[in-house]
Amino acid sequence: MNSVYSAVKRTLKFTSLALLIALVALPASAQETKTVIKEGQEFKMKYNEALSAAKAKDYDTAYTAFGEAAELAEAANQSDIVSRSHKVMAQIDNSRGIRAFKQENYQQALDFHQRGIELSNGYVPNHYGKAKALQKLDKMEEALPIFQAVMGMGDRKSASSAERTVRGHYVYIASTQLSSNNSNPTKTNAQAAIDALDEMELYVEADADVFYYRAEAYKTLANYAKSIEMADKALEVHRGSRADKAKIFFVKGEAHMFSGSNQAASDAFSNALFGSYKPLAEHYLSELNSSGE
Repeated sequence: MNSVYSAVKRTLKFTSLALLIALVALPASAQETKTVIKEGQEFKMKYNEALSAAKAKDYDTAYTAFGEAAELAEAANQSDIVSRSHKVMAQIDNSRGIRAFKQENYQQALDFHQRGIELSNGYVPNHYGKAKALQKLDKMEEALPIFQAVMGMGDRKSASSAERTVRGHYVYIASTQLSSNNSNPTKTNAQAAIDALDEMELYVEADADVFYYRAEAYKTLANYAKSIEMADKALEVHRGSRADKAKIFFVKGEAHMFSGSNQAASDAFSNALFGSYKPLAEHYLSELNSSGE
């Protein structure tokens, strides 16, 4: 499921610090630049120092300097500089959290993302990173409300990642249940899969995989009409390859076959002749053709 965490998969380059490009040095008078800083204006020099370090990719120095600039700016009632400094610090914390996550140090990742949130609550990637770290720490109950919140924070990229992560979590549970006993799940397994997917839909909408696993679960429960219905829904929204689509036609074919609808089963299996499903589909087609003679 780490695949939904796209920032972790890429080589860490602190790309989240793109905001720095938009930041400009604060103006200082010639006298300030040479020797003397006017009273209450120290934050300008410290901020510019932090900005220079960040542009030079010396993020440790930049982080410390932005923190000092924020303290000085707060004392001078310069809330805009406090906010700007804290946002860049939050971006650095996010990048540090990503690096810790990639190194499988999930508690450290959580700490970095939490600190980033405290500095700049509106910087959404830290909320997503925090939820991902909690998930890895087996605290999904804590992570789920955060993922859900991320989906409504206005950051399209983070929202999409959160949605995929939540869906993937429940699909994994369902697929694990349905692959039990060497892919011969019990009715208890099937019901557990359905329950997991029901819970998932409290947070995100179903996709083709969700409908496919529902079809598999209902087939195990011998509710063939419902299995076929779910397979048809999966086919409607499927956007993958023909080989991937074969699994949906295959479960639809099985449901038709077990319910005695041989012609419909044959039609479905004929569309499942791709990838790993091809041998089994050919086997069932042979049996159906023999029974029809």
